[in-house]
Amino acid sequence: PNVGPPMATQKLRCVWHWRTPQFVGSHIVDLYKLKMLKPELFTSASGKYETTSVRKMLLMNNPIPPLDCLWNAAIHTSTVHPQIVHDAKRAAGLPVQPTEYFEIPVDKLREFPVCIYHLPPPALVMKLRIVWNALMYKLGWKRLLMHTSYEPFNFDHWQSLEEMPADTMKCYRAWAEEMRAGKSPQVLTYQSVPHVFVKGAIPVDGLKIIKCE
Repeated sequence: PNVGPPMATQKLRCVWHWRTPQFVGSHIVDLYKLKMLKPELFTSASGKYETTSVRKMLLMNNPIPPLDCLWNAAIHTSTVHPQIVHDAKRAAGLPVQPTEYFEIPVDKLREFPVCIYHLPPPALVMKLRIVWNALMYKLGWKRLLMHTSYEPFNFDHWQSLEEMPADTMKCYRAWAEEMRAGKSPQVLTYQSVPHVFVKGAIPVDGLKIIKCE
């Protein structure tokens, strides 16, 4: 992979995926495949999803209806440049660490099943929807799955987001305020940021690696 500058000036048609410091191999894979192929790397890669036991249970059993797979059986990519994410967190008063990401041109994903997920604010209706979908998927009643917040990916008209969603910034400021008060909030970096879910293994050959401060 090519190491490049953190951010270009032109409008981007890319998505981004966190690169673990211990990354090895020729493909980006989902967490389930990572656990099978490289169990020693699974713990560090899954660490960013560490959360409460109830939330973890819901996420691990949450299906992605358009892709017909579970949450952790898809590759999660961000629709906003990670340097914008880092800058937004820093501006809100949240700590950030130098981190590397794969920059993936969306045209390289045309051969894969792909969809967009608009991650809603954490509210009761969202939690109930996850519980419903998890139960229906487990029972095999896929026709009853709710596709709310999902949409097809339009390769020909896609452009990456140029700024953080307002709700994400609101959450950042609230979490920073809690930290200043001595609390330990669970910081969900991509809360309310649209995700692109990819089903498959993405080759890293030719992908740029960017380092964000």
